[in-house]
Amino acid sequence: ARPPAGGAAGRELELLKRLGPLLGRAAASAAVADVLIPVLAVRRLDESAAAEVLAAFAAVAPAPRLLVDGVDGVDVDEQDADSMRSSAASHAAALAPLFGRLRTRHARRALCAAFEAVGAWDVGARVASALLNRLHAESRLSIDGVDYDTRLDAYDALDVSWFHDAPASSAAPIAHHVLHELRGKDMALRHAAAAALERMLDAAVGGAKTLSRDASSDAGGLEDVDDDDDETDARKTSAGGDASTPEDAERKQKNVVIATLGDVVMRVVAPGVRGLLRAPDQTTRAEAIGAFRKLAEAAPSAAPGAFASLADPSDPEKDFFANAAHLQAHRRAKALRLLSAVAVKTADLNEELMETSPDESVEKKAKIFLPASVIVGYLAPLATAALGDPGADVASTAASAVGALAGALPWGPYRDLLHATLRKASAGRGGRDGRGYDVEGSKALHIRAAATILERFHEFDLDAETREERETGAPAVATNVVGRLIHPSVVECLRLDVLPKLEALAVVEDNEGKGGTVRPAAAAATVAVLRLLPARDLEYDISRVLGKMANCLRSRAQGVRDSARAALASASAGLGAAHLPSVVSLLTTRLDRGFMVHVLGATLHSILDATIKTEHAEDVNPETDPEDVDDALEEIIPVLDADVFGRAAQEREEVAAIRGAYKEARRSRAHECLTLLAASASMPDALPKLLAPVTKRLHAASLPSLRVKIEAYAQAVAKGVLRNPRLSPEATLVLVYSVINDGVTRDERVAATESSMKLEETKLGEAKRGQKETGNRVWENGWFLIKLPAPGSDRFVLEDAGPAAGDRYKKAKYGDDETSDAGDGGPAATGIAALAGSAEDVPPNFEILVVFALGLLRAMLRKMSGEKGVGGKAGDEQDDAAEEADAAGDASPRGLSKQRRLILEGVVPLMARCLSSPHAAVPPLATRCLAQLSTMRLGAFDASTGALARRIMALLRECPRPGDPLAQDCMKLLNNLLKRHGNFTPTEAQFRFLVTFCFGDLEADQGEAHRSTTFALMRAVLARRPLLPEVYDVMKTVSSLVVRAGAAETRALCSQALVQFLLDYPLGERRLRQHIDLIAANLEYVYASGRQSALRCVRDLSVRFPKDVVATHAPFLFVPLVARLGADEDAACRKGAGEALHALLRRVSSERSEKDGEFGDASNDGVVKKLLSLCVGWLNVAADSDGNDATSDPRLARAAMQTL
Repeated sequence: ARPPAGGAAGRELELLKRLGPLLGRAAASAAVADVLIPVLAVRRLDESAAAEVLAAFAAVAPAPRLLVDGVDGVDVDEQDADSMRSSAASHAAALAPLFGRLRTRHARRALCAAFEAVGAWDVGARVASALLNRLHAESRLSIDGVDYDTRLDAYDALDVSWFHDAPASSAAPIAHHVLHELRGKDMALRHAAAAALERMLDAAVGGAKTLSRDASSDAGGLEDVDDDDDETDARKTSAGGDASTPEDAERKQKNVVIATLGDVVMRVVAPGVRGLLRAPDQTTRAEAIGAFRKLAEAAPSAAPGAFASLADPSDPEKDFFANAAHLQAHRRAKALRLLSAVAVKTADLNEELMETSPDESVEKKAKIFLPASVIVGYLAPLATAALGDPGADVASTAASAVGALAGALPWGPYRDLLHATLRKASAGRGGRDGRGYDVEGSKALHIRAAATILERFHEFDLDAETREERETGAPAVATNVVGRLIHPSVVECLRLDVLPKLEALAVVEDNEGKGGTVRPAAAAATVAVLRLLPARDLEYDISRVLGKMANCLRSRAQGVRDSARAALASASAGLGAAHLPSVVSLLTTRLDRGFMVHVLGATLHSILDATIKTEHAEDVNPETDPEDVDDALEEIIPVLDADVFGRAAQEREEVAAIRGAYKEARRSRAHECLTLLAASASMPDALPKLLAPVTKRLHAASLPSLRVKIEAYAQAVAKGVLRNPRLSPEATLVLVYSVINDGVTRDERVAATESSMKLEETKLGEAKRGQKETGNRVWENGWFLIKLPAPGSDRFVLEDAGPAAGDRYKKAKYGDDETSDAGDGGPAATGIAALAGSAEDVPPNFEILVVFALGLLRAMLRKMSGEKGVGGKAGDEQDDAAEEADAAGDASPRGLSKQRRLILEGVVPLMARCLSSPHAAVPPLATRCLAQLSTMRLGAFDASTGALARRIMALLRECPRPGDPLAQDCMKLLNNLLKRHGNFTPTEAQFRFLVTFCFGDLEADQGEAHRSTTFALMRAVLARRPLLPEVYDVMKTVSSLVVRAGAAETRALCSQALVQFLLDYPLGERRLRQHIDLIAANLEYVYASGRQSALRCVRDLSVRFPKDVVATHAPFLFVPLVARLGADEDAACRKGAGEALHALLRRVSSERSEKDGEFGDASNDGVVKKLLSLCVGWLNVAADSDGNDATSDPRLARAAMQTL
């Protein structure tokens, strides 16, 4: 009830004011005062009405000396005095909470007057009244009417000694007033009140008062600091409290009496601090946090474990209280992160406590960091209030902290915290009576806090899991997404109480009929609940809850669609890949026309990306079950088919207005979806479903536009297959072999038919006399016609070339249960060749799938070549070890396994057949596959050398120049075959063609890859030593390019090839001397880079040539080297000359034999003496000459000295 200031109630109060002094007996006055006290207890009483009631109370309060018949001085007897003191104590206890609740000055002045009247009979009230009047002192000289000097002096008087000396009941109204002042805006008074509160707590500890933990739960009527009264009442009701029973009323009446200062701390200060921590104002919360720290330190029973777990007096940076009250936002966010860490540790310890035995639980129970009472009373309200903090990253951190704290609570407080958060998120901004629940932060942040609470759900039925595990002997399996058993009552609460509230919050309805706007945080919370529901309820709830979100995708507003798409992606990720069919089916039924078709494709990509892909990588989520993805393909592939080949693709290409109006129509994400699906599905078993849109369109792939789309589709699938971590290499190789074999066999049969059944081309009238005119081009009635074979006469012309052909091939190759007979009664094919089907079942344009299979094969071979012991050069020991491991039936630690090797042995001749394919894209891929296979030491190359060489040469002849990509691939393949397979021996004509075609234009500009490939093949050819004139001619060009080539890499490669040629090839003395003469002449090349290359070539020759050859040509090379050493202007050339001289002299000098200690042969001694005589002669000439002779150049003498 709200008694108004005027009207009948106002007249009655005014009458009580006038009759109060006229009451003759104290008992009568006390009885009237007792009637007014319940009116003041109404929590929503208007403050003006409260002021009137307090004035009436002050008027009727009994005085020490009463008026009897108008005569003053009549004393009250002792019995009435005791009754009056008892009533006054009760009245003081009832009025004390009003000092923390009333806000206006008028009401507080009336409260001070009423309390002063009570002080006439109560000592504690009298002591407190004197100080409270000073704490409310006013001054007309002040701008705002506050007498700061008097009030601050009064706060200074509230020292430790005052709280020790004053009665305990005097501290209660003072504590309420101090808590009220902490909510004020005046900084000076707020700081003074905080200091007074600290001194009160010091006095409570110093006086060794007993602080009972039980008292903290009995503060119900005294806790008057929470602005959110509905929440407090709801929390008490949910906790089971009911103050309406007579027993509770009697208990509260007993607890109202304040006996000690400890009672004030537990019944007034602690509840007041809990209320202040909920304050939306940051300054008020900062003061409350300081009071909380002092309370936790001085009275540990009020907040058990809070100070020990959260405070760090030695380091303020790690102190939760110091950071939480800090002015800087990042420090407040740091405090919330510290709180989250402690809460997580507490939750972990609680979980361990539930799993341990009773004996161990007693010991671990003492280690609990934060009890549930501290979290519910202090920390959770503080974290919830921080949701409204405007500081950067504070509110989001607070939402996470609320969830972490909820994870450390048992089910009852957990449920109450969740309901309280949802109530605040559900209420409007105004709320009831203008006091809505939105005062502690925005609605979105409260929803996010509810989501984090649900993410920390931990109320699993451990007893049921243990019982089922004992009965079945296997871990308990639940039908929900999380896979844990939950008690039915908890499930009922989540489904009937929590889920409807979140469902209402998830979508903000609009008036357009498009579903409204989705709140992502509410959607995440909804999904967290759906994950906990059993499967029997989940399917229905998914269609209902997610259906509302899917309706928002029908909106034309881009922001609405983006939020709905993000919410659905998050929901799908939470539910997992097992529920992808339900989600995709839900989308296809709602997005079925117009621009929504483009929205469907973009939404499908977001869902797959969130469900399958990992968070911070390109790889797929390893927890995704491939079977779940396989089941979803039936719903997803039709959507992708329509997006790539259907009306959506046509509109995207032709209608510019759609691309401009809708972001989803600007690009197709279908290829990315295909890559994700192929990377996570069962491979290669899922390829038939993935490639179904391709196989059914092969008959029409002759159209260029459709062919481009089909090739892009297949390329996206191949990209995903290669990323699949569960790909079976052996099964994929078998499938690839089968596809390629079908395509190659069909091409070979078509080519054979065309060559054997080719009709002669003649004209009418040109045949000889007596010869029947035949042909398919004839003149008839003046028109040049083309005659086609009659229907049915050519078995290679497919009458039913269409979708049926593609479907027939798909069934034949990818999992049709029916098996065909061997046919003709012949023996069934064995080995990998048995996988090849009839070429007549291959649809037209099948080369698209052949290219797809070749691309997969090449990528897999590249991966295998990188494995240890597979690619590159390996010794016989590795081969022997691999063979022994294969014989034992185990996988080889180095090299290919036996099964994989058998498959690849069959792939080699198939690739050789692919080189003759008439389709331009097939031979290059086959060449690259053969290049990879040639590094794996397969015996199949030795059995097909002749045919393979002929086909490679045929491909090279079709290339216009050596730099063509196909020519480069052929050259790489030839390089590998010549180096690694000794049985591969091209004919002389083939070698001649290779040398002429590949090395005929070495002086042209070449790229790095082209250059390295060319010279690698050159060295491989030189290693085979074909005695051809063309080789000698090419080496003359190489010898000149040692110094003339523009690129340093080319000069180095030419030098290496020249040295190998001079070492390996049979050269006569004359031809060898010609090459050495040319090298020596190049030492005088005009450019320093060329001279350096020639010097390196001389050094290599000196090191690698036999000693007798070096000794023969040493005098001839010695002179130009010494000249370069002394006369060259380039420092690098002089250094190169010195290195070449050092290598030359080391080879020709006499060395002591390691066996018998004798010197070397006499020929070397003669060469050394000759070289020494040259050096000495140059020195003598330089000393005796007059300087006009060329040999008297001092640089030559200096070079001779360096040589000696």
